[in-house]
Formats: sequence, C-alpha cells, structure tokens
Amino acid sequence: MNFLITGNMKTFSFLFTLIFLSCGTDQGEIKTYIYTVRNESGVRVIFKGYNTKMKTPPTIIQLENNQEITKTFKDGLPPRGPYKFSDLFQSDSLIVLFNNKKKLSYLWGSSCESSNARNPLNICFHSRNKIETFIFTIEDYNNAQDCNGNCD
Repeated sequence: MNFLITGNMKTFSFLFTLIFLSCGTDQGEIKTYIYTVRNESGVRVIFKGYNTKMKTPPTIIQLENNQEITKTFKDGLPPRGPYKFSDLFQSDSLIVLFNNKKKLSYLWGSSCESSNARNPLNICFHSRNKIETFIFTIEDYNNAQDCNGNCD
C-alpha cells in the first residue's frame, strides 16, 4: 500500500511540475524585423560594414544599380531587444563605395540632428520601425567624396 501512495505522489509531482513549467511567464511576442537597402545611385555600390568592437573582417555587400537586398530578423522569446537597421550591415561603421570612384563613410550614432537622417546607421532615424527600406540615391553619389579611383 505504501508503494502505491509513493507511486501516486511521484506521478502527481511530475504532472504538477509539467503543468507549472508549461504555463511560465508571459515573455512577449516574437517580432519580425525586415530591413532593405536599395541602390538607385546610378552605379554599382559596395558596402563595407566594420564592427570595431569585435575587430572582424568587414561584411561586404555589393549591389548593382536598381538592385536591393533584404534581411529578415526574428526576435526570440524572451526578446533580445529590438533589432537596428545597422544589423543589416553587421557593423557600427560603414563605407559605401560608388563604382570605386567615390565614397561615403558612416558611423553608428544617435545624434538626432536632421543632417544625420541620411546615415543608415543612425538609430534616431533608422531603427524605429520593424519594416524599413533605405535607398541610396543619385544625390548620395553626387555628395560622395571623390577618391580618384582608389577607394580601398
């Protein structure tokens, strides 16, 4: 008889633990972030994303004119925190090479001055939405620094 009570107690304890663990706390919802960069500059663009904290080789993305790349990030449970547009480039600094003749340089930042709105790494302008597209334009090409064909 003692064996049956002990066996039932073990079964009860197991079921109670299973039910308790399956309830858990509300950890939020899984969020999906979709970031796109599009090249409408009129020339081929190469993006070199550098992660200065990890000192890894640059992430390189090449886009022909009128091409785009989209990356989707799914946040897990518990949430990691919101993704940022800079996660598309896996970097905190970015060099944009236009046909290896001109370049733009960007640093990750949070300066919310309107002059920084064209910085794709600026979290004040490009990390507020779950779906975002950044377009490099002919104006970006025209405003880029000339590097006399030697941008590396």
